[in-house]
Amino acid sequence: DWNQSVVAAAMAAMKAGDLPAGIDKLVERIKNPAVDWKAVLRRWIQQSAKNVDYTWRQPSRRYIASGMYLPSIFSESFPPFVLAWDTSGSRDSQECYALEAGEFGAIVQELQPELAFVGYFDTQIYRDKVQEFRPGDIPLFEPVGGGGTSFVDIFAWVNELRDAGNAIAAVIVLTDLEGTFPSVVPDVPVLWATDKQGATAPFGEVLEIRE
Repeated sequence: DWNQSVVAAAMAAMKAGDLPAGIDKLVERIKNPAVDWKAVLRRWIQQSAKNVDYTWRQPSRRYIASGMYLPSIFSESFPPFVLAWDTSGSRDSQECYALEAGEFGAIVQELQPELAFVGYFDTQIYRDKVQEFRPGDIPLFEPVGGGGTSFVDIFAWVNELRDAGNAIAAVIVLTDLEGTFPSVVPDVPVLWATDKQGATAPFGEVLEIRE
């Protein structure tokens, strides 16, 4: 439904003569995210999902090479995630917004977490603009920002969500990794998703998003 909404909006603009040059490529990128988020987040889900069980439908690949067919872990319930969207000046472009919309849209639509918190940040999280998506929601993002880049406030915000009773299983940050990091390592799994080749972070895991 979300993909169809994106395409429908682009077609309507095209018919009206309001579709800027090059937008068709951005629409394709939104429709086709670069990351298989189900695979990337699988280990987090196995560790923290509420309803974890075993299935024989997909045998554990770990033991197949040894001739052993054992059930793999699966979950019917994906735990809450925090999605932090870098809207700093270096990410303030249609191309970057299309990237974020495609990847975060895939997480919300494909994984269907119990609750997905989307926070837009530059030097701070814009708390009055935080969005929440639940299973079945069509994610319509409303990014705001445009300043410098600091990752410190992301984790202060995560602690606030936890204090409010939300069991956050993971934090996913889509950024170019050019900013200030917190001095204390947070006690939550962190995935830095970046389209900048060779970028590093002092903690968490770095995933390079490529075409």
